[in-house]
Amino acid sequence: MALTAAAMAVGGALYASPAGAFAEASSRVSTAAGPASEPAAETGEAIRAFQRAFPGVSDEDARQRINAEDARAALISDLATADATTFGGSWYDGATGTQHLQATTAEAADRYAGLAADKGIKTKVHQVEFTQRDLTADMNRLLAGTHPVLGNAARGHAGIDVQANRVVVQPTDADLAGLQGRRASIPDSIAVQPREKDLDVVADACPSRAHCDRPLRSGLEQWKGEQDNRTCSLGFTARDTVNPGRKYVITAGHCGGIGDTFGHYTHEFGKVEEHQNSGDVDALAIRISNPYWLNASFGWIYRPNGDGEPPFAVNARIDSESAMQAGQTVCLTARNSSAGNRCGVLDAVNSSHRGMARVSGLDACRGDSGGGWYRKSDDRRTAYGIHSDSSDGCHTADGVSYFSTLPAVRDALGKEVEIRIS
Repeated sequence: MALTAAAMAVGGALYASPAGAFAEASSRVSTAAGPASEPAAETGEAIRAFQRAFPGVSDEDARQRINAEDARAALISDLATADATTFGGSWYDGATGTQHLQATTAEAADRYAGLAADKGIKTKVHQVEFTQRDLTADMNRLLAGTHPVLGNAARGHAGIDVQANRVVVQPTDADLAGLQGRRASIPDSIAVQPREKDLDVVADACPSRAHCDRPLRSGLEQWKGEQDNRTCSLGFTARDTVNPGRKYVITAGHCGGIGDTFGHYTHEFGKVEEHQNSGDVDALAIRISNPYWLNASFGWIYRPNGDGEPPFAVNARIDSESAMQAGQTVCLTARNSSAGNRCGVLDAVNSSHRGMARVSGLDACRGDSGGGWYRKSDDRRTAYGIHSDSSDGCHTADGVSYFSTLPAVRDALGKEVEIRIS
């Protein structure tokens, strides 16, 4: 399905063996070296997802544009950090292979174009009125119900339309009517629209069967309380940001609560220590206390049909939402991905559905809650988020899925996803 401006507009800050170790976050996308192999099935699924979003692109062009995403993500991450006072957001047009950047001054626009050209990135720069930083601040106030003009009218229903360079709010019909007389007082950075009909979304949790030996891997099924109560999927392994020696499993918050015991196959992990299921975060952190899991390495993704091959490594993680943008191909590893991790395309980083990231072209299945979303390029995998819910279906090409981004999970739970270092 084509990723049109209309499809991206509502609710999106449009912008994935032996001893283990972890990397310090030295940039907005933390990385580690990856394996040499490139599984054909996973690459093919990523190409198909890209072509659903951008019809007419050849297999080879899709492959090249997906693999060039690391360079584009690094550029926009650097601009969002170093040029926060002029950076107005970004989006990617996969149909033409063009990276779109926005700047609030002509000088910054010229500089952005030069930086992109130096990196060999095909780019078009637009001059806009508002910075991404200011729009994000407005959106957060609207989501929290603390905006000085709109108050509680848009709680949970606000997002950034990056191409329009505005925050879009969708109040209830009653609140919309009340705002009509106050339009003159609403800032130019905010566009008020009627609320879209809420999608029928379901929590993707249900019993299932699977087992795997250590190490822990993103995408495994879990049980809660007792082994025959199988529910949800493992997102990623993580460490505490204050006490890095403490290890955790991150999964969806709606799958359990504080004090619940979780495990996989015949071995428990430990108990839930941190939990949040509100706003843009649907996640919980299970402290790994069982020596069976602790005496192994961390930072892995389950390899479907691996035939004894080692799991995939988590080579990088997103440390800032600035490195995410519409048009990126992302894949889900979860309970129902056993035939191969399926992929879709980001069309909003902060959607009007609780401010979560929204993926088009893939609806996850019941039992997939808590699974790990990641972006694959070449032989590398970058962790993006924790699956929350989706449209009511299972692996249909016209569905949508939602996930909590890792930066939001880190800020809420104080846990940072483990990545592999060779």
